[in-house]
Amino acid sequence: MIKSDSPSPEAPGTDPLIGRTLNGRFSILEPLGVGGMGKVYRALQAPLERVVALKVLNPNFPSSRDPGFQKRFLREASLTSKLRHPNTVTVIDYGQTDDGIFYIAMEYLEGRTLQQVLGQAGPLPWARAVSVAQQVCRSLREAHALGVVHRDLKPANIMILNEADQDLVKVLDFGLVKSVAPQQEGPVSPEITQNGTFLGSPQYMAPEQARNVADARSDVYSLGIMLFQMLMGRPPFIARDHIELIFAHYKEPPPTFQSVRPDLAVPAEIEMVVRRCLEKDPARRFQTMDELLEGLREAHMAAGGNSGVFRRMGGASTTGPYPSPPTTGPYASPLFANVGNAEPADGGLAVDISVEVPADVQRARQRTLMMGALGGVMVAGLVGITLFFLRGGSPEEKPAQPATQAAAPTT
Repeated sequence: MIKSDSPSPEAPGTDPLIGRTLNGRFSILEPLGVGGMGKVYRALQAPLERVVALKVLNPNFPSSRDPGFQKRFLREASLTSKLRHPNTVTVIDYGQTDDGIFYIAMEYLEGRTLQQVLGQAGPLPWARAVSVAQQVCRSLREAHALGVVHRDLKPANIMILNEADQDLVKVLDFGLVKSVAPQQEGPVSPEITQNGTFLGSPQYMAPEQARNVADARSDVYSLGIMLFQMLMGRPPFIARDHIELIFAHYKEPPPTFQSVRPDLAVPAEIEMVVRRCLEKDPARRFQTMDELLEGLREAHMAAGGNSGVFRRMGGASTTGPYPSPPTTGPYASPLFANVGNAEPADGGLAVDISVEVPADVQRARQRTLMMGALGGVMVAGLVGITLFFLRGGSPEEKPAQPATQAAAPTT
């Protein structure tokens, strides 16, 4: 590794990393925030001159002194950097400096977190909440397929972009330190394990995470908590301290939507999906993000919305949130023959492609198709008349009789 440049002298109490360049590549400009594992900075990547978000692990983090931590950190960082879904923040680089600083460089995003959106706007319209949840599902589906469980899903870890047009969701902080920490059994404190490893946020943690146990179904539970909050403006469980919160997740049933906000009209089908996510027993929840996507698709359809989720073999769902393309009518295309509720005829995966066509563009296309069809009929008619007269025919002529006919029987 290239030795990092030494920072210029700092005034007492200032961040010593400001102005420093890590491994000759990432020049730290300013802090963006503080998390459970360290700080996040805005940095400039050389030689691309690209702005990135640089997460620097706190040097006092207990696991950083674990002899096997470096190997686990690099392995898990390498795995997380393979996540390529458009709803997942992109990991650009990761590494360790000569003086023992672990860092992860990620794409720099301009937008607001879901926590900020909910704090300013309150409950979201149910269709928008479902769309956000679907995009989180798609991000996590890819991560789970690679063996990465988020473990700390919460509104602060969801970034919302392009709000003026259509929400684009980015899932942040897959919690590399949580993933690489040694697993332990037994009682733990609400936020950190016995070796100091950050476990999760009690407001959004699945019941089993209190025992430091987590799998894909734990992320389903946390997403259910977030969906409840998006729809109702508050999480299902509110308590004075972390211990009470953990107990509520473990024992108390979530309140009904009607009891929390009787003034909000959320379809019962959507509430049923949320309640299944919040089952205490992981075996009773949606078992995968594909199952949850399918549940959201069916609930959205039953509530009167358009399906934005296509189907894989066996009914498992895939992407959206756009309307399924037509398979019949003037806009039908062989490319979309296996899209929608139909299963692929060859047993493969359905074609997963769709765009939302604005109404004015659809009307313009319809007029173009109608004019094209009318023009085609007129051209065909003129060609037929021309050929008819070139043959010397007349309107009075009758079609010629067949050259051979069956002989009439003689009497």
